[in-house]
Amino acid sequence: MYYFVLLELQSASNQLMPFRILVYQCELLRDVVKNAGKEAHRNSFRLPVMLPIVLYNGKEPWNVPLRYRDKTTNVPDVEGTLDFSYILIDVHRFDKQQLLEQGNLISGVFALEQAADVNEMAAVLHHMTSTLQGLTDAEWDSFINWARWILTRGLPKPERELMDRIISHSKREEAKQMISNLEEMLRRSFEKERREGMLEGELKGRLEGEMKGRLEGKLEVAGRLLDMGMPAEQVAQVVQLPEEEVRKLRVH
Repeated sequence: MYYFVLLELQSASNQLMPFRILVYQCELLRDVVKNAGKEAHRNSFRLPVMLPIVLYNGKEPWNVPLRYRDKTTNVPDVEGTLDFSYILIDVHRFDKQQLLEQGNLISGVFALEQAADVNEMAAVLHHMTSTLQGLTDAEWDSFINWARWILTRGLPKPERELMDRIISHSKREEAKQMISNLEEMLRRSFEKERREGMLEGELKGRLEGEMKGRLEGKLEVAGRLLDMGMPAEQVAQVVQLPEEEVRKLRVH
């Protein structure tokens, strides 16, 4: 029996990864022994094989040691010291075109992880259509779980829930229609985000313009009051500006 300890990460900054994997393996083994009950104390009982895998989809290169011992203090190379290594799948180090040419579920998911925008996501999904239609039920369920995580990540709650429903309620034979629906939803979400960004930028620009106009107006009034001989301290109080700013006007 094999147990896969799979972790998905977007940051390479977790230098305690070997320790985390050790903890997860111990917890899994603890659960195995607990569920085995009295059987665990028999000579014939065997613990399962642990296969730790880290799926990394961050942009920066992975810089964490792959071997547990490389994170421990220097000790003599003697038998019995704790040690193990984990498998690193660094998604962004794969060539996207080669991934798509593989034509299998895992390579397709990795290519989807690499997609930088809506257009790339849509292109990868369309490329995966025939692959998805040929999946087994178990593989389809795996893809659904992956797609739900990848495609809804970062979306606002309403869009995320709608995307989740599209993915969850689609069947394998409906893969082509599901991809079209997902593409449309992704584009709508992108357009909505772009419009909101433009509106926010327009509002920010308008406010900045108004503030700049008010400041210029205050400076103009302050300059006239200074020309009339009013002390800088009083001018600053009248126009509600810092006194040092008012004094700069007298210099200029």
